[in-house]
Amino acid sequence: MRLTPVADYTAHLSEKEQAHLAYVMEFNEVSPSIRQAHRLKNSVTKASCKTALLKLFEAMMGEEKFFEIKVVLKQDKLRKYFPQSYSSQPMEEVVIKLLEAWHHKRRQEQSR
Repeated sequence: MRLTPVADYTAHLSEKEQAHLAYVMEFNEVSPSIRQAHRLKNSVTKASCKTALLKLFEAMMGEEKFFEIKVVLKQDKLRKYFPQSYSSQPMEEVVIKLLEAWHHKRRQEQSR
């Protein structure tokens, strides 16, 4: 597995289950997200029928993954635009408002 946390969740699978999961991943050119790996682990511990479990692997690997976008702005880059009294929360609110205004303006320009 590519991600260590995912490997931690799936390490308890039997050799056959790991081989099937590896096949599904390779065939579909996907790897489980941490959330999917956690669901796999819970499903394996609850599953009584291995055939159903293998079908669950296939279904889960076919799901669309949603990735959280994380943007980090360094304080020295932002600080010059804000008064010293601003903490991170008011700074974030101003940035979001500016982005909303920018987005609105772009949509208006595109609709012309």
